Amino acid sequence: MAGGCQRATKPLGAPPPSWPRQFFEPSDDKALVWYQIYGHFPDAIEISQSAYRCSGVPTGISVGNHTQAGDGEDWTSFVKHPLSAARLHDQLPKFAQAVETAPDCTIIRGEVPDSATLDYLRDVVGLVTWFFDHGAVAVLDPQTLTWYDREKWRREVFEPNGPVPRQQVVILFSDEADGASAKSFWYHTRGMRKFARPDLSIHHVPPQYQTAVVDMLNRLIEAQAFGGLVPEGQLIQMQSLPPGMTCHHAGDLNDPDFNNTHIEIQWPR
Repeated sequence: MAGGCQRATKPLGAPPPSWPRQFFEPSDDKALVWYQIYGHFPDAIEISQSAYRCSGVPTGISVGNHTQAGDGEDWTSFVKHPLSAARLHDQLPKFAQAVETAPDCTIIRGEVPDSATLDYLRDVVGLVTWFFDHGAVAVLDPQTLTWYDREKWRREVFEPNGPVPRQQVVILFSDEADGASAKSFWYHTRGMRKFARPDLSIHHVPPQYQTAVVDMLNRLIEAQAFGGLVPEGQLIQMQSLPPGMTCHHAGDLNDPDFNNTHIEIQWPR
């Protein structure tokens, strides 16, 4: 992310408890953490480690400030983008004007190596919470295209006092043409790159399996977020789904549907 003024961060007090990953298996992938915060902020960050569960900015992550007056492209890239702008007005209609006229946009962004803890995510969640207490109007998670106001962020992300993968990853679905057969759906996730893990995709979901597929995706989200790896060809074993479903690695980080690699879950042949 070019441009912007880097913010100084000074952690205060004792360091917070760790967020371990109980199923951790190492990989060569990197976790991408990315939030865009809109409002008007102090020049320096003096943050209580105990109050915000933040031990500072993780190595590999930058915290840069952009102003609407001086960094037009960086500031407007998401506020003016048709999709994220539409989601802003849909998700936070009462805050849309305040976001669009906010003088500052602080961007927290960077990559960290796959690790046995989620302390990097804990620290960034604490940083975003600090910004909400010091002038933020709203924050955008560009990886899931989810907007948060202060109340929603605290309720869904900060107050659970843990990684809450199901709040950090979204499950999307859309109608899918399936030849001449009955209506079916495509389900897929966005946001698993926060955990250095692939997203998930399953095509041709019949209506009668929608609930079971969402349950399966949520299980895989949590298993991966807490460090597990899904081997190539892994069988899906759930009583609510047909036997013989398998997992296959696909895609790359430039895939616009995920901005990540993904696991394609295939129905039995």
